[in-house]
Parts: sequence; C-alpha cells; structure tokens
Amino acid sequence: MKSTTPALTAHIAQEVTTLATGWRLFRKFDSKIFAFTDHDADVVIAGKTYKSETGYFATAYKTTHDLAVDNSSADFILDDLDITEDDMRAGKWDGTTIRVFKFDYTNPDGGTIILRDGVLGEVTLEADRSMGKVELRGLIQHFTQRIGDIFAVDCRYNLGDLGCAVDLDPPEWFSGISRSVHSNVDQNANLFNGAGYIKPTVRNGFWFLPFDGGITSGPEPSWDISAIGAQTVDGGLIWKTIHALSLDVVIASVIDNSNFTIDFLKGAGYWDLGMVKATSGNNNGFVKMIKQSTESAGSPSEDQIEVYREFPFDLQVGDTMIIVVGCDRRLPTCKDKFRNIFGFGAEPFTPTQDITLINVPTASGTTAESTLDSELDVTDIDENPDPGE
Repeated sequence: MKSTTPALTAHIAQEVTTLATGWRLFRKFDSKIFAFTDHDADVVIAGKTYKSETGYFATAYKTTHDLAVDNSSADFILDDLDITEDDMRAGKWDGTTIRVFKFDYTNPDGGTIILRDGVLGEVTLEADRSMGKVELRGLIQHFTQRIGDIFAVDCRYNLGDLGCAVDLDPPEWFSGISRSVHSNVDQNANLFNGAGYIKPTVRNGFWFLPFDGGITSGPEPSWDISAIGAQTVDGGLIWKTIHALSLDVVIASVIDNSNFTIDFLKGAGYWDLGMVKATSGNNNGFVKMIKQSTESAGSPSEDQIEVYREFPFDLQVGDTMIIVVGCDRRLPTCKDKFRNIFGFGAEPFTPTQDITLINVPTASGTTAESTLDSELDVTDIDENPDPGE
C-alpha cells in the first residue's frame, strides 16, 4: 500500500488531478544529485529544482507480490548539461540510485507518492547517439545477488585482494633492508604472501626474494636477471630473482582502443587474464581485463595487449598504465605460479555431481577408475617448493 500526505491524498480523490512524475538520482561516482520531471516546466520540491529540459519517457511500473525482479525502463535524451555520452561511456552513471515518485505540480511541497526505489541498470544508446534507454532495477534485484561465500572448485578471491593476500605492490629496494629467513617454508610456501620480496628502484621486469637473511648496505646492487632463481649479493643479504607480478608501463603504440603495445617485453601469454589500469590520459582510472598478450610483431621489445572490452576514450602513445598478471583461479596455478597454496579460496576436493563416476561397478565386477583427480595429484602438493621454478 502506498502512503502519502493528507493533502496529496485529498488531491488524488478529486475528479481532475494535476500530477507529474519526478526522478531523483544520486550518482555514486561523484556524489552528485540530479533531479528531473516530466512536467512542462521546472518544479522546485523541498528546495531542489527538478528540470524539465532533459526529456524522458518511462514504461509502466510493475511490482508483484512474489520475488520476481520488478524491472522497468525509460528512454532519455542526451544533452550537454546533465546526461552526456562521455559520462555514460566512462561508467559515471553505474550504480546510480534512483527514486521515482508522483507529485502535484500545483502544490509541489504537498507530498509525494513513491513509485519506485532502485538503481540504474544497463544503458543502451541509439545509433545516432541522440537518445538512450536505461533499465530501472527495483530493490528486489538485490535478492538475486549472492552474498557471502559458497563452496566452489575455483578460487573465489581476486588476485591481490585481502582473501588472496598476494602482494602486487611490494616496496622498492632501499639501503638498510633487514630480512630474516628462518626456514625453507618462510622462503617458499607463500612466495608472494608476506615473504618480504622487493622490487628494484629501476624497473627491469623482475622482483627479488630474500634467500638468505641479513641486512642490505651501500648502494643498490647490480641485479642478476640472467635467469629465474639467479642470486644477487646485497651487503649481508642474498636475493633470488623471481618474476614480477605487476609493472608500471607506458603505451608504445595504439592499434585501437582495445589493442595496444607496451614498452616492455615479457613474452606471449604472460599477461593473459590479467588487469591493466590507466594512470594517465583520457582513460585515467579505468581498469580493463586482458584477453591475451603476445609479442609485438612490430617491435621485439614490446608486448601487445588485447583487452576484452575497449577503453571508453581514445588511447594515446605515452599514456601510463599499471599492468598485473592474470590468475585463472585454479589450484595448480595457485600452487605453481604464485606459491600461495595456503591462501587458495576454494574447496577443489568437495564431492560434486561427478562423484557418481568414482568407482562405478562394471559388468565384469571390477570398478572403473575416476579421472576426477587427473588435474591435480593431491600427493604432489609440496609445502616447500623451489622459488626458482
């Protein structure tokens, strides 16, 4: 049941009404409030001006008694003042909350009837870019989203988050670093999880793991990057060379907004499924997932990067980025690539529907051997792997 003020209730009971619709939007991107109305003139409600100059045309609002998602949509006109294509493409309107309500435009402060509270959903633009359509997702939409953790075969964490705990931004080398390596487990079991590795002050594509405890002294050493596992003596401390998981890079050439090369070479496949974040230029702050990385055909010292979804604005040579390696969320990857076996956020050995395939009796009375464990041999999990591998 809708509730409102006595004044608006009395107005609605009249034979002729003067009702209009108002939209109040809170844009999370910059905490701005936008207000529009379908009335033919601007209206001030509670001190906020609801503009009529930006037109919109809403579909019927439908709410059911069950938990069916109560979505609707609205057409809107793009203009240079409030709703622009650049803002849409930049994602500034993502997650915007909205309230749609009815009011008496002859008595704007006489009360409202709330028609819908929700968030903006998918936005599509017409071919001529003059109009667009946006979904209005009601509060029931939240019930369709998973909250909390569930059993899964693949890791539920994102690489580098608090659950994963792999450090993607280690400190730079400085004189006086102290590292204590008490056991082989300290060095290797969680290679990228609190293991005390560092990156050089000048990017070279590698990071360095303490192999023997001690304290650095003097100038920064000349790092041995001839091979993974190579050792560098640094005062009273010895470092072992490991692959870098993230790098600060610069765009060397642009093919289009989803294909470009960077000023560093790590080889085909190294950045697959990783992330790249623009730190300057038109796309500053935007993050995209990497589809694949290959060695550039035009330059032997550059990697070519292809992202799944193009950047919203034109990329430029010289734009800076942070690029991060990818993780396919599988246990063997966590074990072999990141040495983060104890931080793996999944239950790969939980019985699934395929459990019926294990030890199925055959006609001869023997049992068919399952292939479920072919992906990873449990007995092969070494708590103390060699970081040089």
